[in-house]
Amino acid sequence: GGTQQQIAEQQMQFVKITQGVEGVYNAWNPASRDCRFQYYFYNLVDPKQVGMYGRPLNATNDALWEKAVRENPDPSCLVPALALGF
Repeated sequence: GGTQQQIAEQQMQFVKITQGVEGVYNAWNPASRDCRFQYYFYNLVDPKQVGMYGRPLNATNDALWEKAVRENPDPSCLVPALALGF
């Protein structure tokens, strides 16, 4: 009865707290795709070399990468570069 229900509620609370802590950890962890400290800036390169640059290995967030490519002010000589961390 009541004891089993209390145990189930405590387990649910534990899961919620654990998920919350993991969320905060991932938000601050530069190795996590959920890191909130990700910003793209654009490096100026020789227009002949633009094709040599691709997606950085640490660019794991697809939506942010696609936005950086889409919003590139001058794809003929600028390439997106990812800054991670704080």
